[in-house]
Amino acid sequence: MNQDDFIKAVKLVVHDAAINGVVKTLVRPPGRRPHAKLKRLSDWFNTLSDKDKKQVQDIIRQSVHAAVFNSLCVLDGVAAIEPTPEKGELRLDFQKDGKIARLNGSGLELLHDLYQAAVQGEVFGEE
Repeated sequence: MNQDDFIKAVKLVVHDAAINGVVKTLVRPPGRRPHAKLKRLSDWFNTLSDKDKKQVQDIIRQSVHAAVFNSLCVLDGVAAIEPTPEKGELRLDFQKDGKIARLNGSGLELLHDLYQAAVQGEVFGEE
């Protein structure tokens, strides 16, 4: 796995799945007896016009984007998670079949930039 493969996987398994999962839950909460709060949100969402539903979906998309983007900034070391002057380094390695591929760090592209490029049109596209 390389950085591009990792970002494609994050987009599919985290970004897309989170957006689709939240929207699906709003449309129809899962389970025989969904939690009361989910039921209230679903009842509200289902009364909205199609235009307003699209607006809510855009807010969900923006929220997921911000969460994934900020997490990748932490992995890239451009957003600090330590309140001290001396910072540690987060390493993201993918290991398979005895091989290790470094996915973040010095000399590599920034993961948050790759992610931004992968979702740019979807998140910030024209209407």
